[in-house]
Amino acid sequence: NIKGACFTTQPVIEIYEGGVYEYQAHADFNLSCRPLNYRLSESPKWLSVDSKTGLLRGVAGQAEDCQVCLEAGDGDEVASQQFALHVPPLA
Repeated sequence: NIKGACFTTQPVIEIYEGGVYEYQAHADFNLSCRPLNYRLSESPKWLSVDSKTGLLRGVAGQAEDCQVCLEAGDGDEVASQQFALHVPPLA
C-alpha cells in the first residue's frame, strides 16, 4: 500500500565533468490529488529543477561528489528523494 506522496522515478547518479545532466523526476500518489511543485533543498550550484515539471537539468561543473535532495509537495504533503551525484573528470 502506498500511503501518500512518493517518487516513482530513480535518478541518474553519474555525469562526466562538463556533461549535460538531465533527470525527469516524477512524484505521485499525494492524497489531495493537487499538482505537485518540485524544489531542490540541496544541490550543486549548476543544477536546477523546473518547479512544475520536475525536470532537473544543468551542465556539470568540476569533478566532485555532491548530495542532492529533491522535494515534491502540494502544500500538505512533501515527498523527498535524496541521492549522491558522482561527477568524474573527463580524463
